[in-house]
Amino acid sequence: MDLQPIHISAATTLALLTAAAVGRRSQRIAGWVTGLAAAHALAAVAALGHRVALAAADAPRFTALPGVGEGGLAPRLAQDGVACTMLALVALVGFAVCRYSLRYLDGDPARSRYFRAVALTLGSVSAAALLGHLGWFLVAWVGASAGLHRLLLHDDSRPAARRAAWTKFAVSRVGDLILVAALVLAWRAFGTLDMGRMFAAMDDGAPEGAGAVAALIALGALAKSAQLPFHVWLPETLDTPTPVSALMHAGVVNAGGFLVVRTSPLFAGAEGALTTLTLVGAGTAALGSLVMLTQPSVKKALAHSTVAQMGLMMLQCGLGAYTAAMLHIVAHSLYKAHAFLASGSAVEEARATALGAGPAHAGPNQSPRQSPRPGRALAAFALVAPAALLIIAQAVVARGEVPLERVALLATFGLAIGVAASDWARIGAEEIGLTRRVHAAMAAAPIAALGLYLASYAAIDAIVGGDVAPLGDGRPATAAVLIALAGLAGTALVQALARSNARGGGWLDALHVHASNGFYLDVLARRASIRR
Repeated sequence: MDLQPIHISAATTLALLTAAAVGRRSQRIAGWVTGLAAAHALAAVAALGHRVALAAADAPRFTALPGVGEGGLAPRLAQDGVACTMLALVALVGFAVCRYSLRYLDGDPARSRYFRAVALTLGSVSAAALLGHLGWFLVAWVGASAGLHRLLLHDDSRPAARRAAWTKFAVSRVGDLILVAALVLAWRAFGTLDMGRMFAAMDDGAPEGAGAVAALIALGALAKSAQLPFHVWLPETLDTPTPVSALMHAGVVNAGGFLVVRTSPLFAGAEGALTTLTLVGAGTAALGSLVMLTQPSVKKALAHSTVAQMGLMMLQCGLGAYTAAMLHIVAHSLYKAHAFLASGSAVEEARATALGAGPAHAGPNQSPRQSPRPGRALAAFALVAPAALLIIAQAVVARGEVPLERVALLATFGLAIGVAASDWARIGAEEIGLTRRVHAAMAAAPIAALGLYLASYAAIDAIVGGDVAPLGDGRPATAAVLIALAGLAGTALVQALARSNARGGGWLDALHVHASNGFYLDVLARRASIRR
């Protein structure tokens, strides 16, 4: 077998796993792991470029590891667009985290232990992206969870850190047990855990029990990606070093969504599993977005933002839009890694804002940091747009001209673009007082964002489009899609009303209090936790 970049990536992954087990007393482990992470990133990017170059050559998706047989339990190497994209993403984020950690933990007595845990986490997540065998995928999944648990307990003298780590441990074990049940059913239904053979069997017609396998995979992915009601551990894991938060929110938490995208051919005809992903994803997105807006802490707001983004990712998976979900994983990971690693500068920015001048039109009774009351156009848009989108979606679906999933995706993204356009227009007109020409340019910025999104979607689709189930191959229940769309539209409406509620009082203030406390779901989870 010719040596390819994907094989070099597999070798650097193995090296990271080896570094996690050696050098217990070495003070040079930080440099070793950082150097390995750099080599791993270069190999992963080379593997992705090699895959893109061979996309038209119909290269095999799953191959045997060099020197390893093709038995039923032998690990298989995935080298398709999904694996190479995820591997490159994890490797780049991991290298950035390692470089940041060198200075962040300079002088920390537990530095060696920290970098060994980082090596275990990076190596395990990379192995999960590379392996095309469900059994070995579960082994890598457990390894990533073990590494993250050690990182969360980096400073085990903090009670909050211990409580969050054990909450995460309990939720992860629930997800592991669900996946073990899925593997048992998959073995009975397909006679193998090799993904390539399972997908080939689905092409010949779903065997009996395939729907149950997809349902259990969906439940395991929900538990791993901080979805309702398993999301409570994520906002509580902030008593850890900042690079750990970046690694967790930009990499590890995406594992559930990646699992659904990777096994998307198994969801063909699994209406129950897709309906569950749609409803739970929409509910998680609505909850996370409402709670995020009420958090005074930067990292707390970022954590709930991750919950909302994971919900949107699962909603896309439930709608069968796996390419869009993969783009969401890439974009969110890059953004959230930067946001956490740059979160320390928020204090300096807030101090500069407090000491600097406010908006040009601020009056004597208006604080420089206080935003003026939004115009009525935003509230009017939020009232009219959701109803119009629902009516149009229902009419188009009833005529059977366009698949329901495509209508829901376009309607949801159109709503987001519309709200963003209204916010940009309000900021340009009222807060900064710009001229009409500049105001129009700012209002057109979301349209440019839409163009960038479509271009990015086309690029990701060119890489992974042939390796995931096509849009419409499986579809959730129609009622679930309409409920999800109505829930997201209602959330946008509540947010718009909250922004325009200058006087305060009433149910919006009550909602703000409940949302700021996460609707008390973390309290219930803490009471049910074995370790506190």
